[in-house]
Amino acid sequence: MLFSQLMDTMKVDFVAQAPVGQEWELLPQKTVTKCLSMKMEAKKFAHTLTKKQAEDDEKAGVPDKNWAEDMGEVYEVAEAPAEVQEMFDHLDALEKNKAVFVMVDGTVSEPVGPSTLSKAAGSADGAVAIVFNGPVSERTLEIASESAIETVIGTKAGKGYAEREDVKSWLAEIHR
Repeated sequence: MLFSQLMDTMKVDFVAQAPVGQEWELLPQKTVTKCLSMKMEAKKFAHTLTKKQAEDDEKAGVPDKNWAEDMGEVYEVAEAPAEVQEMFDHLDALEKNKAVFVMVDGTVSEPVGPSTLSKAAGSADGAVAIVFNGPVSERTLEIASESAIETVIGTKAGKGYAEREDVKSWLAEIHR
């Protein structure tokens, strides 16, 4: 990368490299002399470097090194709808690592702990959301999916968290 920047800003005739894993400042004079005697033309070095980078990218399975160029300048987080913002209010009243179920009619269940969340979700008929005062993990989303609960609200992403198609998740640290 440094070489590419130098080539863009000034004329470079030759390139000499320090041995892999070593820095020029720490090399003995004998090694520096040897490296300088093995200098290479800059154009030849640039071609070799480009070729090696392409091989490394292919080996690593990276199809396009400049993937970020297609992205927008600003990353915008999806705004949570008003009904979800109302559910965020339930987080403030909950103890840490406790959850409540929001029912179709807007009522809220009694708080349950993480150990009984799966059992309570299975018996919570008419629940449309789980509001959990803790990190939303893969298991929490799995419980919601199994119980046909379409929304999970938590404080942040937890272990194994990933967006799912069957359950919509909202995180206080991002969407609030």
